[in-house]
Amino acid sequence: MGGRPDLWFAAARDLGLADQLDAAIVAAALARRDDLPPNRFMTLNLEPGSLGTAAVDRVLSRSSLDGLVLELTEHAPIDSYAELLPLLDRYRSQGALIAVDDAGSGYAGLQHILAIRPAFLKLDKALVEGVHLDGAKAALVEMLGTFASRIDAWVIAEGVEVEEEAHTLTRLGVPLVQGFLFARPVPGWGEVDPHTSGQAGLVVVLDQRGRPVGSMDAVGAVVGRLHPANRVAVGTTPVDLARRITTRSADERLLPTVCCDSAGRYVGVVTASRLLEHLAHRS
Repeated sequence: MGGRPDLWFAAARDLGLADQLDAAIVAAALARRDDLPPNRFMTLNLEPGSLGTAAVDRVLSRSSLDGLVLELTEHAPIDSYAELLPLLDRYRSQGALIAVDDAGSGYAGLQHILAIRPAFLKLDKALVEGVHLDGAKAALVEMLGTFASRIDAWVIAEGVEVEEEAHTLTRLGVPLVQGFLFARPVPGWGEVDPHTSGQAGLVVVLDQRGRPVGSMDAVGAVVGRLHPANRVAVGTTPVDLARRITTRSADERLLPTVCCDSAGRYVGVVTASRLLEHLAHRS
């Protein structure tokens, strides 16, 4: 069966060992949490039916679940939420966050999301692929983003493979993304190249008048950390902006600069890496 996880899971189901395999995977993942780099979280895919099994519940109930996101995947509809919802509440009380996978398609519809009230909505890859070319997809992504904000959830777009998709998702307000554009699966804890991450993983927080009050990256979104907004007028030249950045503290130099219009309203973001690339090409 090689490295095909789907074949291993199918074989376990055929042998009546699905619960034991799920429990072993959960235990192995939890054992690696101590190795997790600072300010990171771990996501763990599980079928809702697996959560209710004694084998999986026994592993999850042993310790704190801080830093763990339980990502619910569905290949069959949930007949009743009467048993699932109290279980999710218990895991939340242990520190876990809940995510719904493939939001916007299949069984992960609005009724499912409303019942679970997840912390993260993972957009189905079919919605993300070619979103820059399809106005209907873009409209649906934007609608799901608005819906997520009303239930205090964060949207994650999965399967991002080209820059045009990432830029469109940023414009639509999607704060978190994942996909081969940013990194490919690697052993251990891989790092994302900041030069390929762009600003798709950044959220600029605005007040009621559209003026920036701060920004959040993917880590800040989880731990609730808001960076101060380094503002600059939209007409500022790249050279003048570079001079301003050099006057900041070492930590603040790495933060993005928020561009504002004459009324102080948000226009866009300039990252330090993009600014350096621009200046390098001019020289």
